[in-house]
Amino acid sequence: MEIVPNEQRCRWEDCSRAAGPAHTVYGRAYCPQHYFSGVERALLDEIRGVEGTCRTAKFHNLLKRYIEGLLDEMGAPPGLAKLTPSQIVGRGVFSLVTENRMLFSIERHPTFIPITYEFEVDIKNRRLNQLSWEPHYVSVAGFAQAFQFSTMQVRRLIRAGQLEAVRASQLQDLWYTLMLERSERVSKPWDPRLSGFTPRHAWLIPFTEVKRFSQLREPGVGQPGQGTAEPDQGGNRSGGQ
Repeated sequence: MEIVPNEQRCRWEDCSRAAGPAHTVYGRAYCPQHYFSGVERALLDEIRGVEGTCRTAKFHNLLKRYIEGLLDEMGAPPGLAKLTPSQIVGRGVFSLVTENRMLFSIERHPTFIPITYEFEVDIKNRRLNQLSWEPHYVSVAGFAQAFQFSTMQVRRLIRAGQLEAVRASQLQDLWYTLMLERSERVSKPWDPRLSGFTPRHAWLIPFTEVKRFSQLREPGVGQPGQGTAEPDQGGNRSGGQ
């Protein structure tokens, strides 16, 4: 067996393998087998004693590499599909809960209806878990189904000013504006075939109204936004991409 000189060895304890130049973590070189563990250790050292949000460049660099390792090991949750580790860290809003756990949210635009996803980074168990999704708007039918109203009752609440709502055309126009500005959050133009909100005059209800009405109802009434399934573009759940 070839003996690796000390200065070229992996810096992980009791490892005699050769370190790779592509596996260096802030001055400490590791072999491929211990690189992820080295990133994890450096990340834990960086966030130790920090409360709330950590915004250092070193934290973001280590977090990007750590998430990259998690995605390689377990694949991406549905809400992070097609995003790179750099995009996840750049667009996510991260909050430290404990030294081994952090939460983050990220907004996505699968169609002209934005969705906010909530995730957990479980460093202790090396897991990236999707906790919930929250569409920014639901359809009249979706709202009616959640609270056991008729669609006519929901429209009456809107007309009476008791329920906030916007026209689908407003969100569609914003979608086109984002496309013209080449926003990174929008990757393709709105396609009516992808949406249950085909009529531009259709009402869409902000999800904040769903939360408000939930507080006025008995616990246990259907509330969209729980679990990992995504809503379809009519405001209902589906197992979409």
